[in-house]
Amino acid sequence: MSPDDHLFRALSHPYRRHAIAALASTNSMTLRDVSNTVVSRTYAAPLTDVPSDAVTDVYLSLVHVHVPMLEDAGLIEYDPHRERIEALDLEDATRLLSVVADGRSPVGSTQ
Repeated sequence: MSPDDHLFRALSHPYRRHAIAALASTNSMTLRDVSNTVVSRTYAAPLTDVPSDAVTDVYLSLVHVHVPMLEDAGLIEYDPHRERIEALDLEDATRLLSVVADGRSPVGSTQ
């Protein structure tokens, strides 16, 4: 799989996109803070308005699926003992996310 394929796959899920967007502004967060941010963005509501089982589901999904995938893609480093996520090289990821958010073609199409 090419580096671009890893990047596209890593950003294919909204939880991972929300996590990268949060980390891009701070570079380092606890897993709980990333999870809370993902919950708030996913539900477009304050954390206190989201059912606790949904909060738990997002947290567990991040731990077991999404954080490992972001780490495999080389976007983050996760320390499970400290429960801390450090952003690595997010430049390409944030650029791609901004292109998608703007509705522009990431390959420079003139359509």
